Amino acid sequence: MTSSQKGLWFFVGLVSIFVVYKIYSSFFNIADIQGITQKEKSSYQNFSSDSIFHCQLTNINSADSITLINNLGLKPYLVSNLLKYRRKIKFFVHEKDFIKIYGIEKVYSKIQNCISYELPNLPKISINTADSLELSEFLPNYLASRIYKYREKKGGFKNWEEIQKIYGLDSIHFILLQHFCYLNPIENSYPKNSTFKEKKHEKFNLNLADSSQLEKLPRIGPKIASRIIKFRNLLPYFIDFQQLSDVYGMNDTILDILKKNTYLEKPNDFNPFNFNELDYQALSKHPYIGKQNAKLLINYKNMHGKFHSWEDFKKIKELNLKNENYLKVYFNVE
Repeated sequence: MTSSQKGLWFFVGLVSIFVVYKIYSSFFNIADIQGITQKEKSSYQNFSSDSIFHCQLTNINSADSITLINNLGLKPYLVSNLLKYRRKIKFFVHEKDFIKIYGIEKVYSKIQNCISYELPNLPKISINTADSLELSEFLPNYLASRIYKYREKKGGFKNWEEIQKIYGLDSIHFILLQHFCYLNPIENSYPKNSTFKEKKHEKFNLNLADSSQLEKLPRIGPKIASRIIKFRNLLPYFIDFQQLSDVYGMNDTILDILKKNTYLEKPNDFNPFNFNELDYQALSKHPYIGKQNAKLLINYKNMHGKFHSWEDFKKIKELNLKNENYLKVYFNVE
């Protein structure tokens, strides 16, 4: 090999090393950070070009990824770690939460004076009526479920000291609970065997009730009231109280309250639906039919024509209809 050939191979080697270095650094610093968009990567690149940076006051509980990069100068991988951890704990309360983010300790001393931990100012909900879904808006799912089950077992909370006894509820999540909830002793729930007398309400027809009427009853908040109305409209009315058990978030205590304060009466203007006139979309929305059964029913009708009696349904082997007795009230076959 001549000296000129050696020189050429040496040059090629240098170029290869440079290319590998650029790919390596790009891979670990910017290019392959999950959850960070190209726009956010560009934002970080623009920030990196500045030799002097002064951080800006940033609410760590509401800032998006671009704000975190521009205001705090965080690298994309730190932003990704921060957002993942925030989704897990819901909200940061103070620095003890924040410094748990993987990798953040390297830059914390630089940005600590630019961080605020403001919590959103949302309407407070009652700890004695909120369901687990409402609680999970600001608590981890496992804690929301645990608090809800503990309350249902006890029949309600009388004071905050009772709540602090719940297993796994640390000081941080207790602060969140007090920030987003209120505890009114007057409206406290009561154990099933308690002699506590609930306020009497004039009975009303549950099939005609709106959310505001339901929310006046004990233990029923806006969300459970909304779910009851939504489920009822899909049926499109309740035949008996047992059907309420299928409403998400329903429990025996709330069901008992509904039985004591409401009655069920069929709407005067209701006429049964004709199975043969309904399409897939209409059938699939009904709680007792669903998408799979709706598909089977439509396919059968397309192949064999209209249904003539309920006996025709038995010809569809895969069909698995829930509560057929209820369906015969809501639907007819002509």
